[in-house]
Amino acid sequence: MEILKLSKTKSDCYNLELSNNEVLKLHEDIIIKYRLTKGKIIDLDLIDILIQEQLYFSFYNKAISYSLKGMKSKFQIKHYLITKECPKEYIDQIIDKLYDLKLINDLKYANTYANQLIKKSYGKKMIEAKLSQIGISSEIINEILISFDNEMYLDYAKIIVVKQRKNYKKYDLKEQNNKLVKYLIQRGYSTDIAFKAIV
Repeated sequence: MEILKLSKTKSDCYNLELSNNEVLKLHEDIIIKYRLTKGKIIDLDLIDILIQEQLYFSFYNKAISYSLKGMKSKFQIKHYLITKECPKEYIDQIIDKLYDLKLINDLKYANTYANQLIKKSYGKKMIEAKLSQIGISSEIINEILISFDNEMYLDYAKIIVVKQRKNYKKYDLKEQNNKLVKYLIQRGYSTDIAFKAIV
């Protein structure tokens, strides 16, 4: 089959009109890679390859758009591609490419997310659980949690106590403290930190 015409679309793609009346929409990188020009003769085997490469590019571009909306973990990108019905053989290739482009960095993302959780008054256990939920490896979680010392957790726990105690004014001091300890533990703070915070 002969390529009769190439016309650029609004995106980074071209429409290839073939002599059999078929039209292929291909990313410009594919056009360049296979040197597709007007008048070139291509066979069915090459057309199959072009279709597969275009399919890869479409999922690759979706993954880039998704990752640019905000930092994402490797697990989140993989889950996103699966929900979009991306072929399994493309997923690892796409993730590797996103790593190369520094669009995936689980350590950096987990560190940023953990700091946000601390500022929202979450304790160590809750931070660990939330990082695990987004697919961060146990090695990275441990590395991040070790970097936060107990004094920092205690400082945030004390801030919570001051704010939360106002909600328990109708109770006597002992009951207030019991409720505050329970609240802190529910937020992921250790029992030790919780009791120290109410002193």
